[in-house]
Amino acid sequence: MSHSILEQLFNIKAIQLNFKKPFSYASGLKGPIYCDNRLIWAYPKLRANIVNALSNMFEIKSISDKNMSILGLATGGIPHGILLAERKNMPFGYIRSSAKVHGKNNLIEGNIKSGDTVLLIEDLVNQASSLEKVLVHLDEQKIKYANCFCIVNYQTKNSKIVEDKYSININSLITFDNIISFMKESDLYQSKEIDRLLSWKESPKLY
Repeated sequence: MSHSILEQLFNIKAIQLNFKKPFSYASGLKGPIYCDNRLIWAYPKLRANIVNALSNMFEIKSISDKNMSILGLATGGIPHGILLAERKNMPFGYIRSSAKVHGKNNLIEGNIKSGDTVLLIEDLVNQASSLEKVLVHLDEQKIKYANCFCIVNYQTKNSKIVEDKYSININSLITFDNIISFMKESDLYQSKEIDRLLSWKESPKLY
Protein backbone atom coordinates (compact mmCIF):
# COMPACT_ATOMS: atom_id res chain seq x y z
CA MET A 1 0.00 0.00 0.00
CA SER A 2 2.90 2.39 0.73
CA HIS A 3 4.05 2.23 -2.90
CA SER A 4 0.52 3.06 -4.07
CA ILE A 5 0.30 6.01 -1.66
CA LEU A 6 3.72 7.27 -2.76
CA GLU A 7 2.71 7.10 -6.41
CA GLN A 8 -0.45 9.06 -5.65
CA LEU A 9 1.53 11.72 -3.77
CA PHE A 10 3.68 12.24 -6.86
CA ASN A 11 0.60 12.26 -9.11
CA ILE A 12 -1.15 15.02 -7.15
CA LYS A 13 2.16 16.89 -6.88
CA ALA A 14 2.23 16.66 -3.10
CA ILE A 15 5.85 15.56 -3.54
CA GLN A 16 7.80 17.88 -5.82
CA LEU A 17 11.45 18.05 -6.85
CA ASN A 18 13.28 21.13 -8.10
CA PHE A 19 17.02 20.92 -8.63
CA LYS A 20 17.34 24.44 -10.06
CA LYS A 21 15.49 26.42 -7.41
CA PRO A 22 15.65 24.83 -3.94
CA PHE A 23 12.71 24.95 -1.56
CA SER A 24 12.95 26.75 1.79
CA TYR A 25 12.04 24.77 4.91
CA ALA A 26 10.69 25.80 8.31
CA SER A 27 14.05 24.80 9.80
CA GLY A 28 15.75 27.56 7.79
CA LEU A 29 17.48 25.05 5.52
CA LYS A 30 16.90 24.57 1.81
CA GLY A 31 16.62 21.49 -0.34
CA PRO A 32 15.47 20.04 -3.69
CA ILE A 33 12.44 18.17 -2.34
CA TYR A 34 9.16 19.51 -1.01
CA CYS A 35 6.22 17.55 0.37
CA ASP A 36 2.87 19.31 0.80
CA ASN A 37 0.65 16.68 2.38
CA ARG A 38 -2.13 19.22 2.84
CA LEU A 39 -3.06 18.46 -0.77
CA ILE A 40 -4.16 15.01 0.42
CA TRP A 41 -7.23 16.55 2.03
CA ALA A 42 -8.77 17.17 -1.40
CA TYR A 43 -8.65 13.50 -2.41
CA PRO A 44 -11.11 11.29 -0.47
CA LYS A 45 -9.79 7.94 -1.77
CA LEU A 46 -6.20 8.87 -0.94
CA ARG A 47 -7.29 10.09 2.51
CA ALA A 48 -8.97 6.74 3.08
CA ASN A 49 -5.89 4.81 1.94
CA ILE A 50 -3.72 6.78 4.34
CA VAL A 51 -5.97 6.31 7.36
CA ASN A 52 -6.17 2.58 6.53
CA ALA A 53 -2.37 2.39 6.43
CA LEU A 54 -2.03 4.33 9.69
CA SER A 55 -4.61 2.09 11.34
CA ASN A 56 -2.78 -1.03 10.17
CA MET A 57 0.42 0.31 11.67
CA PHE A 58 -0.84 -0.45 15.17
CA GLU A 59 -0.76 -4.16 14.37
CA ILE A 60 2.38 -4.04 12.24
CA LYS A 61 4.35 -2.29 14.99
CA SER A 62 2.61 -4.18 17.83
CA ILE A 63 1.36 -0.95 19.40
CA SER A 64 -1.60 -1.07 21.77
CA ASP A 65 -4.29 1.62 21.45
CA LYS A 66 -5.51 1.08 25.02
CA ASN A 67 -5.49 4.02 27.46
CA MET A 68 -3.97 6.29 24.84
CA SER A 69 -4.98 9.50 23.07
CA ILE A 70 -4.03 10.57 19.59
CA LEU A 71 -2.28 13.93 19.44
CA GLY A 72 -2.11 15.64 16.05
CA LEU A 73 0.72 18.09 15.39
CA ALA A 74 -0.46 21.38 13.89
CA THR A 75 -1.36 21.75 11.26
CA GLY A 76 -0.58 18.86 8.94
CA GLY A 77 -1.07 16.09 11.48
CA ILE A 78 -4.47 17.27 12.72
CA PRO A 79 -6.84 15.99 9.97
CA HIS A 80 -5.10 12.61 9.72
CA GLY A 81 -5.11 12.34 13.51
CA ILE A 82 -8.85 13.03 13.65
CA LEU A 83 -9.59 10.41 10.98
CA LEU A 84 -7.41 7.86 12.74
CA ALA A 85 -8.96 8.59 16.14
CA GLU A 86 -12.41 8.12 14.63
CA ARG A 87 -11.37 4.85 13.00
CA LYS A 88 -9.83 3.48 16.21
CA ASN A 89 -12.44 5.01 18.56
CA MET A 90 -9.71 6.82 20.50
CA PRO A 91 -9.63 10.23 22.22
CA PHE A 92 -8.13 13.03 20.14
CA GLY A 93 -6.33 16.27 20.83
CA TYR A 94 -3.89 18.47 18.99
CA ILE A 95 -0.91 20.60 19.83
CA ARG A 96 -0.40 24.07 18.43
CA SER A 97 2.89 25.40 17.09
CA SER A 98 2.57 28.19 19.66
CA ALA A 99 0.24 28.90 22.57
CA LYS A 100 -2.97 30.86 22.09
CA VAL A 101 -2.66 34.54 22.93
CA HIS A 102 -6.21 34.65 24.29
CA GLY A 103 -8.49 32.51 26.42
CA LYS A 104 -6.58 29.95 28.47
CA ASN A 105 -3.38 30.29 26.43
CA ASN A 106 -3.49 26.59 25.64
CA LEU A 107 -0.80 24.87 23.64
CA ILE A 108 -2.56 21.51 23.76
CA GLU A 109 -6.26 21.34 22.90
CA GLY A 110 -8.33 18.40 24.10
CA ASN A 111 -8.68 16.51 27.36
CA ILE A 112 -5.01 15.53 27.63
CA LYS A 113 -3.30 16.03 30.96
CA SER A 114 -0.20 15.15 32.95
CA GLY A 115 0.32 11.40 33.21
CA ASP A 116 -1.60 10.61 30.01
CA THR A 117 -0.05 8.71 27.11
CA VAL A 118 -0.30 10.01 23.55
CA LEU A 119 0.44 8.77 20.07
CA LEU A 120 1.76 11.62 17.94
CA ILE A 121 0.58 12.10 14.35
CA GLU A 122 2.73 14.15 11.98
CA ASP A 123 2.38 14.50 8.22
CA LEU A 124 6.07 15.07 7.43
CA VAL A 125 9.33 14.64 9.30
CA ASN A 126 12.22 16.53 7.71
CA GLN A 127 14.80 17.68 10.27
CA ALA A 128 12.32 16.88 13.10
CA SER A 129 12.66 20.39 14.56
CA SER A 130 8.87 20.75 14.93
CA LEU A 131 8.62 17.32 16.47
CA GLU A 132 11.40 18.06 18.95
CA LYS A 133 9.65 21.25 20.06
CA VAL A 134 6.52 19.21 20.79
CA LEU A 135 8.48 16.55 22.70
CA VAL A 136 10.09 19.19 24.91
CA HIS A 137 6.65 20.51 25.86
CA LEU A 138 5.25 17.03 26.49
CA ASP A 139 8.18 16.29 28.81
CA GLU A 140 7.56 19.53 30.67
CA GLN A 141 3.89 18.59 31.11
CA LYS A 142 4.78 14.99 32.07
CA ILE A 143 2.75 13.61 29.19
CA LYS A 144 4.04 10.21 28.08
CA TYR A 145 4.78 9.11 24.52
CA ALA A 146 6.61 6.31 22.73
CA ASN A 147 5.59 6.54 19.09
CA CYS A 148 4.99 9.02 16.30
CA PHE A 149 3.15 7.99 13.13
CA CYS A 150 3.97 10.08 10.08
CA ILE A 151 3.10 9.92 6.40
CA VAL A 152 6.50 10.88 4.98
CA ASN A 153 9.89 10.72 6.69
CA TYR A 154 13.04 12.02 4.98
CA GLN A 155 15.19 9.92 7.38
CA THR A 156 17.67 12.72 7.95
CA LYS A 157 20.53 12.47 10.42
CA ASN A 158 18.96 15.12 12.62
CA SER A 159 15.63 13.29 12.79
CA LYS A 160 17.50 10.19 13.97
CA ILE A 161 19.22 12.28 16.65
CA VAL A 162 15.82 13.51 17.87
CA GLU A 163 14.45 9.97 17.79
CA ASP A 164 17.30 8.67 19.96
CA LYS A 165 17.43 11.70 22.28
CA TYR A 166 13.76 11.43 23.25
CA SER A 167 13.43 7.63 22.96
CA ILE A 168 10.58 7.89 20.47
CA ASN A 169 9.93 5.65 17.47
CA ILE A 170 9.10 7.47 14.24
CA ASN A 171 6.93 5.03 12.28
CA SER A 172 6.51 6.11 8.67
CA LEU A 173 4.26 5.12 5.79
CA ILE A 174 6.78 6.46 3.28
CA THR A 175 10.51 6.87 3.83
CA PHE A 176 13.23 8.66 1.93
CA ASP A 177 14.47 5.26 0.77
CA ASN A 178 11.03 4.57 -0.70
CA ILE A 179 11.20 7.87 -2.60
CA ILE A 180 14.64 7.06 -4.01
CA SER A 181 13.49 3.58 -5.09
CA PHE A 182 10.42 5.09 -6.78
CA MET A 183 12.57 7.59 -8.66
CA LYS A 184 14.94 4.84 -9.83
CA GLU A 185 12.00 2.81 -11.13
CA SER A 186 10.59 5.83 -12.96
CA ASP A 187 11.79 7.08 -16.33
CA LEU A 188 11.25 10.69 -15.25
CA TYR A 189 14.44 11.23 -13.25
CA GLN A 190 18.09 11.15 -14.23
CA SER A 191 20.70 9.40 -12.13
CA LYS A 192 22.45 12.71 -11.45
CA GLU A 193 19.20 14.09 -9.96
CA ILE A 194 18.90 11.09 -7.68
CA ASP A 195 22.54 11.56 -6.64
CA ARG A 196 21.88 15.22 -5.80
CA LEU A 197 18.91 14.27 -3.67
CA LEU A 198 21.02 11.70 -1.83
CA SER A 199 23.76 14.31 -1.32
CA TRP A 200 21.23 16.73 0.16
CA LYS A 201 20.05 14.11 2.62
CA GLU A 202 23.60 13.46 3.80
CA SER A 203 24.57 17.14 4.11
CA PRO A 204 21.44 19.36 4.11
CA LYS A 205 23.29 22.35 5.54
CA LEU A 206 25.64 22.40 2.55
CA TYR A 207 22.89 22.47 -0.06
